[in-house]
Amino acid sequence: MSQILKQNKFVISVLVITIVFAGMTFGNLPAPPTTLSVQTIDGVTFNFADYKSLNKDQIGMFNYFDTITTDRAYNSWDGWYSEGFTSGRHYLAAFTTYVLSMLYETTPGYRSSLYQDVAYSLIKMMNTTIDEYDNDSIEYWEWTHTNWDDYHYPDPNNSSDLYTGGFRGPANIMWTGHYALMMTLYERSFNTGEFTNEIGWFIDDWNTSLTTDGYGNPKEGGIWGVGLIPCEPYIVFIQCNSIPIFATELFDNIYDENYMESGMWDYGLNYANTQMQDKYGLFTHSDLVSPYLGSNASLDDYPKPTMQGNELGVSSYGASWAMAFLEYTQENETISDYEQFIEVYG
Repeated sequence: MSQILKQNKFVISVLVITIVFAGMTFGNLPAPPTTLSVQTIDGVTFNFADYKSLNKDQIGMFNYFDTITTDRAYNSWDGWYSEGFTSGRHYLAAFTTYVLSMLYETTPGYRSSLYQDVAYSLIKMMNTTIDEYDNDSIEYWEWTHTNWDDYHYPDPNNSSDLYTGGFRGPANIMWTGHYALMMTLYERSFNTGEFTNEIGWFIDDWNTSLTTDGYGNPKEGGIWGVGLIPCEPYIVFIQCNSIPIFATELFDNIYDENYMESGMWDYGLNYANTQMQDKYGLFTHSDLVSPYLGSNASLDDYPKPTMQGNELGVSSYGASWAMAFLEYTQENETISDYEQFIEVYG
């Protein structure tokens, strides 16, 4: 994952844009330049002068994304400048969705079909499968071509152990988390119900991974013993887990569920806040939870942190990404970490 981001400036740009937008309040958007009309829609009266407006640059940005997402095959990435970086295209779909979802919120009483078409197309672009698109699919480039579909746990080489090589889980949170959050944001904005059951399936699957041994038996710390879910079958990143945590919060709020209250993410948040910490008190790069496929490393050595020489591995983009999505869940910790982050990396 780190190599993809280092090499692809467009991916990094989308990440930065998202984090910048996430750090803004909509109070920073310009107010309408003139008084707009008062309209009653479905019995609800809206004074459009009360809402913020988009400027021409923001509208232009949206229109560009419209041209490169709608009215084309869902596996088409023309105009995204992602040639040579096919393994990272799922990040483009996800983080573009997060930016545009904030744009939709500027008009809470109005959801254009133009907005909806773009949001829907991004979800479909995120979910291209081998069955339909063969090796020109997100499933192939994000997961299968790496042989991650051959993994088991705790011994990746032992086919009798728990299978963790599925594209849709349990050990692919860098795709399942983003995909579920994209669908949840879509339902929050457009309330169609089309994706509700699928979102719920993923959250139930995460809950199983986080609270059981994968065979239905309760286990503290879940399958991997850290309360977090791997991005690749052998490694956990807090930033990748921040996405499904936010999706779980949002799902609970929309559908009056209580997954967060049940504590499904408590162990993992505590692990990240206490164990995955560098010398500055910020999130470390990642933790390895099993050997690589084909490795003869001792299973007793896991989990363990990734290292950069003799130091714990660190990641400024990973820490900032995690803080952006964890602020809702742990506001006080995030505020404290942000001040330290600016001191270290600002």
